[in-house]
Amino acid sequence: ELKEGEVKLRTGGWTAVLAIGSNAGVPQLCRKFRGEGNVWPAMDVVIPCLQVTVPDYDVVYAPIVSGYGSIPATLEKSPGTDAHIFLTLLSVAALERMHLSEGAYHYLPVPLARPVTLTQSGAVLHVSADATEPPTPFAYICRHGNLVTSPDGPISLSEISATNRRFEALTQRGVQERIRRAEAAQAMGQEGREEKK
Repeated sequence: ELKEGEVKLRTGGWTAVLAIGSNAGVPQLCRKFRGEGNVWPAMDVVIPCLQVTVPDYDVVYAPIVSGYGSIPATLEKSPGTDAHIFLTLLSVAALERMHLSEGAYHYLPVPLARPVTLTQSGAVLHVSADATEPPTPFAYICRHGNLVTSPDGPISLSEISATNRRFEALTQRGVQERIRRAEAAQAMGQEGREEKK
């Protein structure tokens, strides 16, 4: 029985996976599913993406650098923050392929005190095989935690919208500049300590 303000989506064998960074982008999905030489073949897939609001989380920078030079994203608890991101629906085969592309990440359920809602309407989204219960969505969470460059904690991705954000937010260029400055200061400090020896 549907209540007012609820949407039920029957997914069959598909899995609801939060796309917290570039996995929501068409270029990234094309890169992952078009094949990588001898590593894996191209796949002909359809990946539905829904814009959703995830309560009590934010999208922050991970403490690693991707193969193409960007600082990737990870999900972080942030009570009171609502992250506006995308939820992908992955078939069994698409999920297996996605696992291959996420080597620095754990595939984990995301515990929620409140359900995911559709961003445009605010309707509670029920996504499961039979659409009877709000699901616990999954996400790829960085194995190394999150990037912290100050006592203020993690750094949010300013390109990803969030309501009641608690963490400092920087662009990709801004966070890379912050890292360069921190590394330069650390190198200068190391040189100073060596000169005193």
